[in-house]
Amino acid sequence: MSDALIREVQEDLQRDRAIALAKRYGGYVAGLVFLVIAGTAAYIGWQNWQASVRADESSRLFAALSKLDDGEAAAAQADFQALAADSSDGVAAIARFQAAQAALRENEADEATQSLEQVASGSVDDAILKEAALIGVIGRRLDSGDPAALIAELQPLAGADRPFRHQARELLALAQVRGGNIEDAKATLDDAIKDPSLPAGARMRLSEYRAALEAAA
Repeated sequence: MSDALIREVQEDLQRDRAIALAKRYGGYVAGLVFLVIAGTAAYIGWQNWQASVRADESSRLFAALSKLDDGEAAAAQADFQALAADSSDGVAAIARFQAAQAALRENEADEATQSLEQVASGSVDDAILKEAALIGVIGRRLDSGDPAALIAELQPLAGADRPFRHQARELLALAQVRGGNIEDAKATLDDAIKDPSLPAGARMRLSEYRAALEAAA
């Protein structure tokens, strides 16, 4: 067997191992990112609009949130969707984020994704909310979407000045692995790990993933 053929076989094996790692971590990370994004963005949005929410919208929102807290996810989801359909843009966006949370509790991932897609493509004038929704949607497509398209969408969201860069970098590394760009994935993880604002739990998870990629080489 020629040296060139041996190298080709070794590269294929490395890529297969790396893709297996991406599948192992990908579903968990995508679900985690989806939940974190939905919860964080909804909280941020609520803070932003709290002062301007009309009394009736506020009352309906709190009633739906109470149902969600009481474990009535299906009823809460219906209330959030109804609120999203006839409220101001800001409140509608918050309602859709919460509808996504309720849908996930009912194991309705497609419905949750649809709610966030509506925020990402909607008319709400809040870049943070729209970016959060977009990352959540990309996370749901991580295992099935085209790696090159995912990478192109995630790269600008992973910049040092972006609000959800930690989640974007994690997803970006996994998309790069799926696309066979192992060295790019390592570099992405290195950038993420050395960011001083990265939470400790995420740093540990990314460090373990980085070590696993090195071991698969």
